[in-house]
Amino acid sequence: ILASQEIVDATKTAIDDLTNEGVDRGDRRMQALQVARTAVNYSLVSWRVGRNRVLSGEHDGLLLDGELTKADERRKTPRHESGGKILSQLREKVALYDSVLQSLDFVQELPGVAGDTDFVEELELKRNYFRALR
Repeated sequence: ILASQEIVDATKTAIDDLTNEGVDRGDRRMQALQVARTAVNYSLVSWRVGRNRVLSGEHDGLLLDGELTKADERRKTPRHESGGKILSQLREKVALYDSVLQSLDFVQELPGVAGDTDFVEELELKRNYFRALR
């Protein structure tokens, strides 16, 4: 994630340098840097979303850590969690879902994304999925 962030920063610096030199946004060098910036930003955000999905738990956190799974149902004694622990788990999951939603919003604002209707539709489906989990 840190390496990706450094690449994002480097492309931003290169774009700023060209802008300060008076290079037009339509220049092919500027366009290439914008495409690269969008790609590395998307890659970085994808890593963050993936990390948050892993942290949220099995099935994107649909089940709480103390809820029964099929394997648990075969046990003779069910596990019970305290209300405080359950509330804490829910807060953690909501924070992760909020982070994913913010990341998806960020991706939608990247240069060139709005012009790709299929990709925008995919982002919206993902947003709806994580809103439902939230």
